[in-house]
Amino acid sequence: MSDANYLRHFDNLEQVDLFARGLYYLAGVDGIDDSEVKVIEEFLGEMDAMELMESLGQEKSTFSLPAAVQAFETTHMRAMFLKTAILLIRADGVISTEESNALNEIADAFGLRYQLPIYEEELDQQDA
Repeated sequence: MSDANYLRHFDNLEQVDLFARGLYYLAGVDGIDDSEVKVIEEFLGEMDAMELMESLGQEKSTFSLPAAVQAFETTHMRAMFLKTAILLIRADGVISTEESNALNEIADAFGLRYQLPIYEEELDQQDA
């Protein structure tokens, strides 16, 4: 993950759960790949919240974009989500149109769509 100190950015387990559900939603827009699941597991492992993984695939587990906008109220938290989401949609080696559209929708709601190319470049530099 791009931020080794994730834990300090979350106020409660509900935010962690919402973050994970958002990632799971993105992974599912074109079919969930094992490499995408690993990104989510890595996040939950860093958060010491692996118990949340089991509930992600259940029908009652949904992602609410309005709830995310409200819960991730700082630009930093929203940026952290978007960067992790970029890592997730890149994980299987193919960024589908569905994934790109879903990421753009979330970034629009966060007011950060203009930042996506910058976040992608930052992640590329970290990988280099």
